[in-house]
Amino acid sequence: MIKREKTEAALQREALWRDRLERYAASGKKASDFCRAEGIPVWSFYSWRQRLARHAEPRVEKEAPVAPFLDWGALTSPAPSMNGLEIRLDLGAGLVSTIARR
Repeated sequence: MIKREKTEAALQREALWRDRLERYAASGKKASDFCRAEGIPVWSFYSWRQRLARHAEPRVEKEAPVAPFLDWGALTSPAPSMNGLEIRLDLGAGLVSTIARR
């Protein structure tokens, strides 16, 4: 793949659309309403939003906080009143791990 240098005009168009997309995000309007107010075609709005998102800087994820240590040894002998034990861990992204002892 050949990487081409962007012309000054292309850089200016990109800056104009970045500014528009920032104003849209701050406006709280639907895309169609924002485009009507700006006098731009909706298809152009979506095209530029996708194009700029593709070339955006990768997001730096914050490091997840370290969870405190869980002493599983304390769970080896349940109290007589306990009928069982169930531990659910929400791992994010819809993943849940369940540990059950009946």
